[in-house]
Amino acid sequence: MPRITLSRPAKRELIVVLALFVVATLSGMVYVSSWGQTADILQVGFGPSVMLGCGRGFVNPKASEVPELAAFLRPDLHHDGPPVIDQFSCELLPEDMPTVPFTGIQKRTWHLFWIAGWVWRIFGVAWSSLTPLYGLLFGLSAVAAYGLFRLVLNPPIALACATLFFISPIQLHYLPRLRDFAKAPFMLLALFCLVFLLAYPKGWKRALWTGALAGAAIGLATGFRAEAVLYLVLFVPAVLLFYPGWRWPTWGCRALTITAFMLCFLAAGWPVLMKFQTYGERTHPFLMGFGNFFDGRLGVDSPLYQVTQTDLDAEALAMMNAHNRYLDDAAAPIIYETPGYEAVGDDYFFRNLLWKFPGDLATRTAASGLRILDELRPNPNAYMPRGLSHPFLEPLYRARVGLMDTLFSRTRYVALALFLLLGALSPRLGFLTLYMAFCLAGMASVQFATRHYFHLEFVALLAGGALLQLGWWTATLVRRAQREVFRDRFLNRAALGAYGKTGAIFAVVALLLVAIPLYALRWHQDRQLLALFTAYEAAEMDTVWPTVGVLDEGRIRLTCDPLTLRDGLPEAGPEGYFDVGMLVVELGLKDTPTPLNVASTSGHPDHNLSWTATAPAASVEGESIRYFIPIYNAIWPDTPDNDSWDDIPVSWTRFEGLEMDVADVPQIIGLKHFTYADGHTPLIATLLRPGWEEVPHYQRFVR
Repeated sequence: MPRITLSRPAKRELIVVLALFVVATLSGMVYVSSWGQTADILQVGFGPSVMLGCGRGFVNPKASEVPELAAFLRPDLHHDGPPVIDQFSCELLPEDMPTVPFTGIQKRTWHLFWIAGWVWRIFGVAWSSLTPLYGLLFGLSAVAAYGLFRLVLNPPIALACATLFFISPIQLHYLPRLRDFAKAPFMLLALFCLVFLLAYPKGWKRALWTGALAGAAIGLATGFRAEAVLYLVLFVPAVLLFYPGWRWPTWGCRALTITAFMLCFLAAGWPVLMKFQTYGERTHPFLMGFGNFFDGRLGVDSPLYQVTQTDLDAEALAMMNAHNRYLDDAAAPIIYETPGYEAVGDDYFFRNLLWKFPGDLATRTAASGLRILDELRPNPNAYMPRGLSHPFLEPLYRARVGLMDTLFSRTRYVALALFLLLGALSPRLGFLTLYMAFCLAGMASVQFATRHYFHLEFVALLAGGALLQLGWWTATLVRRAQREVFRDRFLNRAALGAYGKTGAIFAVVALLLVAIPLYALRWHQDRQLLALFTAYEAAEMDTVWPTVGVLDEGRIRLTCDPLTLRDGLPEAGPEGYFDVGMLVVELGLKDTPTPLNVASTSGHPDHNLSWTATAPAASVEGESIRYFIPIYNAIWPDTPDNDSWDDIPVSWTRFEGLEMDVADVPQIIGLKHFTYADGHTPLIATLLRPGWEEVPHYQRFVR
């Protein structure tokens, strides 16, 4: 067996990596075991992990048959403190333990439950026994981030940035949320492999192992969060477009990389991708991501419309059912996690979100990139990680805040300058950076919650580290030899002219690549939504005669028959019940905004589709508006996830009426309703005031 020898720099690098891994792993374990609370890690779905940990195979038990198991998986204080029951004794499982099919979330998160089961097999079935798994993932995340920093930065600066990364309150905040955090080290590793391959290509061996490692990493990440599969869109085109050279040998390296990537991706993700068939995650998140909650986080808005109002799966479910009824008026309700839901979701996505709202998708991608660059920074008023209060750590984190607010602030401008500099030196790498930025920002914008993109905090740290690196290089110019190399390569007239010309061309082309698609997609969306809202106004409507009910002092509720089912939801069998309509409120405006509450009730808070609308203040005297409000009533069929438990009630959603202040009632000019505009779907909340045709029919940046 040949002896492996390492150079002195390689040995130092290896020591740094191992030390970083050990420190980060121990830090993660200490934090998770001492922060004093329990995050939601889908504890209710860990039944298969218990069975595997007890040597009973990886199967899903009917947990309600064993009260002790039910109590272990559903403790009373999972969210406000440590679990009431930390351990479970395998002796409590009966020999003939009944099993049920895997739920949808267990299929999509197969790797999490499977790995947890093996950890429990080794250390015993207890929530605290998962601490080594938390530490391992945290250590891997720190090492992967260090690898990304080392692609650009020298070892001391890369180590400093990696340290700032793994002690970050954002990273520590998501570490206890195991399902969300578990994907991070694998995504970071895949990004390292991609950039390493394309920035430092070196023959077929490097192409083979980087492709294989990246594919395995994304396959594993997909088993924790299904969103990781989107990295295929990043990796494969990037290799095809940006691997250097266009001769046949380079195409061989491209083919080898992509083949290795796909084979390892399929092998690592096989249980999730092939072994189980699951539904609901392909297009559902895109629709949910258009909610008000995400608009506010992205800093985008439209004065005319709002696609969804809540951050609830039930609203997406209701909208998919409305689309299903549009396709077939006699169709029975569909439920999440079924083939019918996926089929309708695909049709809704391509017919509506992709075809009618492409400008918003592009705008949200750009906004996502800006937010990631600027806002993944600690809160100056709450800079300590949650649960930490040690007096030794407080000065450390106070110093980190000061550093982040100086060297690592104004990141969008630093990133832009570095991007243009890179484009002047190497247009290929510059366009690769642009492509990766839009892919990563686009994936984050699908549902712009920090739990989906917290691992991208490394981008801002990399930009700040690059500034330090430039300062380092500048300092080294005091040496004569370094000055001569720098002068010969960059400061002669020919070099300056060449780099300046290349940089100018690159900047113009990059600007066009960003601006032309954005404005073209906005133009297309403007035409589509103009037709949709025109159809809303032209729809055949029936008058609604409301009944007034007093809520409390100064507030009333208008029950809007037939949209309000005053006698309650009808009797429904296993197939459920669904009804949809569009309430049209014509309202005279006053000098101040008018708040309206679209009130619903439900059998569970997650199915309550109540939301608050606000009619704007009048811009001219006597102005009126028409507010188009989608209304849903439903008794939802049983979900496949109900098999594990006997105490999950039937879920339902019911529209109760329109609530407003008594003083605003005289503003109502009329109430009407219709079901569908001729030839058009979707039904979205829309506010049309005089001259709405001239207002841009797409979202714009508001911050």
